[in-house]
Amino acid sequence: MSMTRQLCATLVGLILSLGCGPEAASQAEETTVPQWVPFVAKLVQTYELEGPGGLYKTFVSGIFVRDKEGSWYRRSTATSTRLPMTGATDTAFLFDRVNHKYYLLDFARKTIKALQVGGGEQPWFGISPMSPQAFDQYRSQDKYLGKQIISGVECEGYAIHDPRHKGKYLSEVWYAPSLNYLAIEAKSSIHGNQKVTSRVEEVQVGKEPDPKYLKLPQGFKVIK
Repeated sequence: MSMTRQLCATLVGLILSLGCGPEAASQAEETTVPQWVPFVAKLVQTYELEGPGGLYKTFVSGIFVRDKEGSWYRRSTATSTRLPMTGATDTAFLFDRVNHKYYLLDFARKTIKALQVGGGEQPWFGISPMSPQAFDQYRSQDKYLGKQIISGVECEGYAIHDPRHKGKYLSEVWYAPSLNYLAIEAKSSIHGNQKVTSRVEEVQVGKEPDPKYLKLPQGFKVIK
């Protein structure tokens, strides 16, 4: 698999209750479904690879949006400092949450490929956002790093544990509670010699994206 294809592959929670009285109000709070918070932002990723000829860097960036229904779109254009670029270098992922459809769009080849939607272990594909309680449970085995402001948004950081090695951590991820625990910044290593950094920048919290991003483009060929 080419490095570019690997990068593309790499590229991140109920029923409303009504009642009266303190007990009913408490139950309503526990069962209220969190709402999706829309946003418009830019995603920037940097891949650093130590190779025989020294350090190679690949940069991936593009628009990243989500609407109030929870559907999201992320386009990525890749460039490299020293490594020849092959394969798909201008792609986008589109997740239609309402219809539970997931697509890979290749702008160079003008193709659309339907992808398999992740399972329940991947909450970003869930019907509803995770509640704070569910998120705490989801990250219960990880190390809490505290809070900080990243890209103008308050985030909570975690060192993500390695399920195969006790006491070892695979990555550092900072989540924004105000954006349904969207990962704003992440740092990790792959195979020991490759470092990956992802950061959501220029975040406009609460802004609805242009609807065109959440529709399949016309004139593209559907492939299997």
